[in-house]
Amino acid sequence: MSTRWPLSAYTISIPHMTPEQGVEAVHAAGYSGIEWSVHFHAPEISRQPTRLHRNDLCFVEPTHDAVKHARRLSQAAGLRISGLGLGGQFNRPEGAKGAFELGEIAGAPFIRIQAGSTLEGASFGSAFEAAVRVCDAYVREAEQHPDVKVVLHQHWGTATASASALYRLLSGYDPRYIGCIYDPGNMCVEGFEDYRVGLGILGHYVAHVHLKNVRYGHGLMVDAWHREWAPLDDGLVDLRHLFGALDEVGYQGWIVMSDVGESREETAMLRYNHTFLSREMEVALHG
Repeated sequence: MSTRWPLSAYTISIPHMTPEQGVEAVHAAGYSGIEWSVHFHAPEISRQPTRLHRNDLCFVEPTHDAVKHARRLSQAAGLRISGLGLGGQFNRPEGAKGAFELGEIAGAPFIRIQAGSTLEGASFGSAFEAAVRVCDAYVREAEQHPDVKVVLHQHWGTATASASALYRLLSGYDPRYIGCIYDPGNMCVEGFEDYRVGLGILGHYVAHVHLKNVRYGHGLMVDAWHREWAPLDDGLVDLRHLFGALDEVGYQGWIVMSDVGESREETAMLRYNHTFLSREMEVALHG
């Protein structure tokens, strides 16, 4: 079965694997690409147990040598690097030059940033202005790096949680230099808009797609419901509707599997999700 879009796996979904184990498992599961999480572990985090979003193992430190090593590992396994998911130190204007350098060393078409946090009491207005400053710096730097594009992640807890908010920010820039990661899973936490509407609003700014899933349930000892990360096949994201909408707008990029549901052993999860996504694409596009 062939897929309409190439599939890549984001290393945040395999936190217990080393980079060497990760590239082997991703390739064996059938993916065409791998997306590397690029960050440092602070000393207090590195002493914690290995787990998702904390003391994970499958990542690249933001140094030239580490990124070169990740590129060699990826190439040896027959994987293309679909992008670099850059850590917090790059989510500020002064991070732009170093970010593009790492992207070029990796041979990555995309470098991912977040900007404009609304957490810790920040107003939407101040968060949006902060995001503009970051994007201004990245777009200026992008003109010097034609082979690497910066993509702003649609993410809950930021000023660009929805497609409309993303477009409000990105519409002032040339889509040759900056785009976005469209993330339906994040929209289930904050910023949901129908896929056809949101993709139609964003147009050529949609450069990359990440897939995770979310579900809600009653919390213990509280009245409100709570949300939790879910496996790709058991959550609110309507994949067939999404793939149909992506086809309508002519999307031609990567689909990046970033399952953080932690419902399966990681090798099994990689294999299952490749088969599952391939089937969902086939049904959505061909019935």
